[in-house]
Amino acid sequence: MAVVPVKVWVKGLKTPIVTFNFLHSGSSSTLCTEALRKQLEYQMTVHLFQAVPSLACSNYALRKTANDNVQHFFFDVINTITRNVYVDDSLKSLPLVKDASTHVRDLCSLLQQGGFHLTKWVSRSREILESIPVKDHGKEIKRLDFQKDELPVERALGVQWRIEGNTFDFDVNLKPKAPTWVQSSISLVLLLLSP
Repeated sequence: MAVVPVKVWVKGLKTPIVTFNFLHSGSSSTLCTEALRKQLEYQMTVHLFQAVPSLACSNYALRKTANDNVQHFFFDVINTITRNVYVDDSLKSLPLVKDASTHVRDLCSLLQQGGFHLTKWVSRSREILESIPVKDHGKEIKRLDFQKDELPVERALGVQWRIEGNTFDFDVNLKPKAPTWVQSSISLVLLLLSP
Protein backbone atom coordinates (compact mmCIF):
# COMPACT_ATOMS: atom_id res chain seq x y z
CA MET A 1 0.00 0.00 0.00
CA ALA A 2 1.11 3.57 -0.48
CA VAL A 3 0.72 6.31 2.07
CA VAL A 4 -0.63 9.45 0.46
CA PRO A 5 -0.64 12.57 2.62
CA VAL A 6 -3.60 14.76 1.84
CA LYS A 7 -1.82 17.82 3.26
CA VAL A 8 1.29 18.27 5.36
CA TRP A 9 1.20 21.87 6.56
CA VAL A 10 4.26 24.11 6.73
CA LYS A 11 4.85 25.63 10.16
CA GLY A 12 5.48 29.38 9.85
CA LEU A 13 5.04 31.29 6.61
CA LYS A 14 8.65 32.50 6.16
CA THR A 15 10.09 29.14 5.20
CA PRO A 16 12.44 29.80 2.26
CA ILE A 17 12.24 26.22 0.96
CA VAL A 18 8.60 26.71 0.03
CA THR A 19 8.77 30.21 -1.47
CA PHE A 20 8.40 30.41 -5.25
CA ASN A 21 8.91 33.34 -7.58
CA PHE A 22 7.07 33.57 -10.88
CA LEU A 23 7.09 36.16 -13.62
CA HIS A 24 3.74 37.85 -14.18
CA SER A 25 1.81 36.07 -16.93
CA GLY A 26 1.99 39.16 -19.17
CA SER A 27 5.78 39.59 -18.95
CA SER A 28 8.38 38.14 -21.28
CA SER A 29 10.61 35.26 -20.23
CA THR A 30 13.80 37.32 -20.57
CA LEU A 31 15.28 38.61 -17.35
CA CYS A 32 15.10 42.37 -17.54
CA THR A 33 14.24 45.10 -15.06
CA GLU A 34 10.65 45.37 -16.25
CA ALA A 35 10.06 41.61 -15.98
CA LEU A 36 11.57 41.53 -12.50
CA ARG A 37 9.20 44.29 -11.38
CA LYS A 38 6.26 42.12 -12.48
CA GLN A 39 7.58 39.15 -10.51
CA LEU A 40 5.11 37.44 -8.16
CA GLU A 41 6.08 35.65 -4.95
CA TYR A 42 4.08 32.74 -3.57
CA GLN A 43 4.50 31.02 -0.23
CA MET A 44 3.21 27.47 -0.06
CA THR A 45 1.38 26.49 3.12
CA VAL A 46 1.51 22.76 2.35
CA HIS A 47 4.47 20.67 1.21
CA LEU A 48 4.74 20.02 -2.52
CA PHE A 49 5.31 16.36 -3.18
CA GLN A 50 8.21 15.44 -5.44
CA ALA A 51 10.29 18.15 -3.71
CA VAL A 52 13.40 16.77 -1.98
CA PRO A 53 12.43 17.44 1.67
CA SER A 54 8.79 16.40 1.25
CA LEU A 55 9.29 12.70 1.96
CA ALA A 56 11.11 13.40 5.22
CA CYS A 57 8.45 15.91 6.26
CA SER A 58 5.65 13.50 5.41
CA ASN A 59 7.38 10.64 7.21
CA TYR A 60 7.74 12.85 10.28
CA ALA A 61 4.05 13.81 10.11
CA LEU A 62 3.10 10.15 9.67
CA ARG A 63 5.07 9.09 12.77
CA LYS A 64 3.73 12.06 14.73
CA THR A 65 0.19 10.99 13.86
CA ALA A 66 0.96 7.50 15.20
CA ASN A 67 2.56 8.87 18.39
CA ASP A 68 -0.27 11.35 19.02
CA ASN A 69 -2.86 8.56 18.79
CA VAL A 70 -1.01 5.81 20.67
CA GLN A 71 -3.72 5.67 23.38
CA HIS A 72 -6.57 5.22 20.90
CA PHE A 73 -5.26 2.35 18.75
CA PHE A 74 -3.74 -1.09 19.29
CA PHE A 75 0.04 -1.35 19.49
CA ASP A 76 0.18 -3.41 16.26
CA VAL A 77 -1.48 -0.59 14.29
CA ILE A 78 0.91 2.03 15.71
CA ASN A 79 3.83 -0.34 15.10
CA THR A 80 2.85 -0.65 11.42
CA ILE A 81 3.52 3.07 11.02
CA THR A 82 6.78 3.11 12.96
CA ARG A 83 8.25 -0.18 11.69
CA ASN A 84 6.60 -1.09 8.37
CA VAL A 85 6.68 2.14 6.35
CA TYR A 86 9.55 2.89 3.99
CA VAL A 87 9.38 6.29 2.26
CA ASP A 88 5.78 6.10 0.96
CA ASP A 89 5.26 2.33 0.94
CA SER A 90 4.20 -0.04 3.67
CA LEU A 91 4.52 -3.81 3.84
CA LYS A 92 2.60 -5.72 6.49
CA SER A 93 1.70 -9.39 6.66
CA LEU A 94 -0.86 -10.92 9.02
CA PRO A 95 -1.70 -14.63 9.35
CA LEU A 96 -5.52 -14.41 9.45
CA VAL A 97 -7.88 -12.62 7.07
CA LYS A 98 -10.05 -11.55 10.02
CA ASP A 99 -7.06 -9.89 11.72
CA ALA A 100 -5.96 -8.27 8.46
CA SER A 101 -9.43 -6.87 7.83
CA THR A 102 -9.55 -5.28 11.29
CA HIS A 103 -6.00 -4.01 10.85
CA VAL A 104 -6.83 -2.35 7.51
CA ARG A 105 -9.84 -0.59 9.04
CA ASP A 106 -7.89 0.59 12.12
CA LEU A 107 -4.85 1.69 10.10
CA CYS A 108 -7.01 3.78 7.76
CA SER A 109 -8.79 5.30 10.76
CA LEU A 110 -5.51 6.15 12.49
CA LEU A 111 -4.02 7.80 9.42
CA GLN A 112 -7.17 9.82 8.75
CA GLN A 113 -6.48 11.50 12.10
CA GLY A 114 -3.37 13.03 10.51
CA GLY A 115 -4.91 13.77 7.11
CA PHE A 116 -3.39 10.74 5.36
CA HIS A 117 -5.14 8.39 2.95
CA LEU A 118 -3.88 4.91 2.07
CA THR A 119 -3.90 3.90 -1.58
CA LYS A 120 -2.43 1.23 -3.90
CA TRP A 121 -3.58 -1.64 -1.70
CA VAL A 122 -2.38 -5.10 -2.67
CA SER A 123 -3.16 -8.35 -0.88
CA ARG A 124 -3.14 -12.02 -1.72
CA SER A 125 -6.53 -12.25 -0.01
CA ARG A 126 -9.33 -11.53 -2.44
CA GLU A 127 -11.64 -11.02 0.55
CA ILE A 128 -9.46 -8.18 1.84
CA LEU A 129 -9.22 -6.61 -1.63
CA GLU A 130 -13.00 -6.72 -2.03
CA SER A 131 -13.40 -4.86 1.28
CA ILE A 132 -11.25 -1.95 0.01
CA PRO A 133 -12.70 0.58 -2.46
CA VAL A 134 -11.49 -0.08 -6.04
CA LYS A 135 -10.14 3.48 -6.32
CA ASP A 136 -7.66 2.60 -3.55
CA HIS A 137 -6.43 -0.64 -5.16
CA GLY A 138 -2.97 -0.97 -6.69
CA LYS A 139 -2.68 -0.22 -10.41
CA GLU A 140 -2.63 -3.86 -11.59
CA ILE A 141 -5.27 -4.98 -9.06
CA LYS A 142 -7.86 -2.45 -10.30
CA ARG A 143 -8.17 -4.26 -13.64
CA LEU A 144 -8.85 -7.71 -12.20
CA ASP A 145 -11.97 -9.78 -11.94
CA PHE A 146 -11.32 -11.50 -8.59
CA GLN A 147 -13.47 -14.49 -9.55
CA LYS A 148 -11.51 -15.34 -12.73
CA ASP A 149 -8.16 -13.57 -12.92
CA GLU A 150 -4.90 -14.57 -11.33
CA LEU A 151 -3.31 -12.00 -9.05
CA PRO A 152 -0.40 -10.14 -10.71
CA VAL A 153 3.28 -9.76 -9.90
CA GLU A 154 4.11 -6.60 -7.93
CA ARG A 155 7.57 -5.01 -8.07
CA ALA A 156 9.34 -2.78 -5.57
CA LEU A 157 12.99 -2.09 -4.77
CA GLY A 158 14.27 -4.85 -7.08
CA VAL A 159 12.03 -7.53 -5.57
CA GLN A 160 9.14 -9.20 -7.36
CA TRP A 161 6.22 -10.48 -5.31
CA ARG A 162 4.24 -13.18 -7.08
CA ILE A 163 1.02 -12.54 -5.19
CA GLU A 164 -0.88 -15.65 -6.28
CA GLY A 165 1.80 -18.07 -5.03
CA ASN A 166 3.03 -15.68 -2.30
CA THR A 167 6.68 -15.96 -3.33
CA PHE A 168 9.44 -13.42 -3.81
CA ASP A 169 11.65 -13.41 -6.89
CA PHE A 170 14.84 -11.48 -7.46
CA ASP A 171 16.10 -10.31 -10.84
CA VAL A 172 19.83 -10.91 -10.98
CA ASN A 173 21.78 -9.79 -14.03
CA LEU A 174 25.24 -11.29 -13.87
CA LYS A 175 27.77 -9.54 -16.05
CA PRO A 176 30.10 -11.78 -18.05
CA LYS A 177 33.54 -12.23 -16.57
CA ALA A 178 35.88 -9.48 -17.74
CA PRO A 179 38.72 -10.68 -19.98
CA THR A 180 42.13 -11.03 -18.34
CA TRP A 181 45.06 -8.77 -19.18
CA VAL A 182 46.59 -11.49 -21.40
CA GLN A 183 43.34 -11.95 -23.35
CA SER A 184 42.99 -8.19 -23.82
CA SER A 185 46.61 -7.88 -25.00
CA ILE A 186 46.28 -10.70 -27.55
CA SER A 187 43.01 -9.23 -28.80
CA LEU A 188 44.65 -5.82 -29.26
CA VAL A 189 47.69 -7.29 -31.11
CA LEU A 190 45.42 -9.29 -33.44
CA LEU A 191 43.33 -6.18 -34.09
CA LEU A 192 46.45 -4.18 -35.04
CA LEU A 193 47.88 -6.94 -37.26
CA SER A 194 44.70 -7.86 -39.10
CA PRO A 195 44.44 -6.58 -42.71
